[in-house]
Amino acid sequence: MLPETTSDITLKTVGNTDLKIEKNAYLKWFFLGILMMGIGWLLGSLLFPTPKTPPIFNPKKGAYPLTYQGVNFDIYNVPMVQNGLKLLSVDNQRVPFRDVKTLKSYLENRRQKLVFAMNAGMYTTENLPKGVYIEQKRTIFPLDTAQSGFGNFYLQPNGVFAFDDTSAVVLDTQIFQKQLKNYNYATQSGPLLVINNAINPVFTPDSKSLYIRNGVGITQGGKIVFVISNQPVNFYLFAQLFRDELHCPNALFLDGAISKMYAPEINRFDVNGDLGPFVVLVK
Repeated sequence: MLPETTSDITLKTVGNTDLKIEKNAYLKWFFLGILMMGIGWLLGSLLFPTPKTPPIFNPKKGAYPLTYQGVNFDIYNVPMVQNGLKLLSVDNQRVPFRDVKTLKSYLENRRQKLVFAMNAGMYTTENLPKGVYIEQKRTIFPLDTAQSGFGNFYLQPNGVFAFDDTSAVVLDTQIFQKQLKNYNYATQSGPLLVINNAINPVFTPDSKSLYIRNGVGITQGGKIVFVISNQPVNFYLFAQLFRDELHCPNALFLDGAISKMYAPEINRFDVNGDLGPFVVLVK
């Protein structure tokens, strides 16, 4: 074959140049299209943001740790109807348990395994419940309806945590007084933390009254939630936790610095103390 002439080579080179120009133009429009799509998506997300999914109460049953606004808490939640959930205060000789260690031994002697325990309300100098205390449908101590007195118990409104085989409530003391229903168990304390989805108005966000605290709430979904803080916290933040994070429209403060929780599920074994009544879950 004869070698290509100069003119043939020139024409071929021009042809390759045309192909390169077409390819570059195609890439230019391709990347421009991607850029325009990205800008459109960004503008759309700014002008029409996706609605946030409302928070759902943690579905876990049992114990788990939780950090809220930089404070660490331990949570224990149980179904509203839960066999084995009860209040205990004294043994068969009417001697107060005072601590989880003694309580646990008492239950084990009766072939019952302690799954969870927490102090459940304030108490007298004799370690007996202060205010109403109902155990196995028996009213051991009457409702305290006084609206003034010394200590957190009398911060108004105070309230009652009560439950039976079918329901659980956290109620204002004055409302509980009018209840016709006879609950299996009840304990009184104060103040109420959350009242019908509103934080108790006596609390202030900037309060410097910081203590370890524990409490109980009933969620919108029907769970009983027990909480203890692992760091000092004021009433306002503690109430916020119940209302905004745990979705409890009603919650009750149980006690402060002396509070204890026994929850082996999260390797928490508070067995010592000098306490009054306990809420326990046994098997």
